[in-house]
Amino acid sequence: MKFLTVEQARHLLDIAQGHTLEAMIVLAVLTGMRRGELFALHWEDINFRKGTIYVHRSLSYKNADGLGCIYREELPKTTAGIRTILLPDIALE
Repeated sequence: MKFLTVEQARHLLDIAQGHTLEAMIVLAVLTGMRRGELFALHWEDINFRKGTIYVHRSLSYKNADGLGCIYREELPKTTAGIRTILLPDIALE
């Protein structure tokens, strides 16, 4: 796996400001959440008062019956994937 350096992450956060996907990019960079986890978030998964996100779903794209691909919310692959993440202040903003 390749990871962003601290400088690359800062640059990405800087250029994401004002973009439609800014919140998703901030969450991805600061929490390390997977793409499917980010896309499966619901408003009720975010606790602004406690500053946490409860991760318990993932969005997958599957060819279930061979007739076409569909999006489906599923449980994470492992029980370790179900977790609560403490959000940094910048993510709460």
